[in-house]
Amino acid sequence: MSAVVESRTSFQDEGKLDTLLALTVQLVSSHAGRTSVDSDALPALIEKVFHSLSALKMPIGTTVARLASVPAGNDDEIPAVPIAQSITPDFLVCLEDGRKVKLLHRYLRTRFRMSPNEYRRKWKLPADYPMVAPAYSESRREHAKKVGFQKIEQVAEVVAVAKPAKTRRAKAEAVAEIPAAKRVRRKLGIATG
Repeated sequence: MSAVVESRTSFQDEGKLDTLLALTVQLVSSHAGRTSVDSDALPALIEKVFHSLSALKMPIGTTVARLASVPAGNDDEIPAVPIAQSITPDFLVCLEDGRKVKLLHRYLRTRFRMSPNEYRRKWKLPADYPMVAPAYSESRREHAKKVGFQKIEQVAEVVAVAKPAKTRRAKAEAVAEIPAAKRVRRKLGIATG
């Protein structure tokens, strides 16, 4: 703990020291609350965390602002990970807190009450920035094909092109006459009239 007191003279801004101490207390208490830490090792842990935080290159105010949930629009915010590294094949990394997720849009809405457009605007991301992990999207697409959704889309296209019928019964009969529709209806267990 003596290193913390000695470091007090090396900080020119008293606010930065207070911030470092507050972060150190928060991190160490969280760690000690979740794991068993020997009381003899606690001072060394505090000192190690304090020195690690003071060695960080990013502005301390930004970290405190993130912990205090400063509203979006703060230009000083730094993403949790570099934007280029936030897209991987198996997951997306949230720029708000660094969490790895497959469905980013759902996570943003439940955790931060933020829409995908607000997220893209906040972090200045392109409009085509993905909200679903590429591998997850591909697996869902393959599953949908296997289940038969592609055939249903084809039937819908054919029905849209078919002659307009005057009654519901005539429309149902027109659709039932299409071979692909018969197969899909049979697969889904729908009576074919």
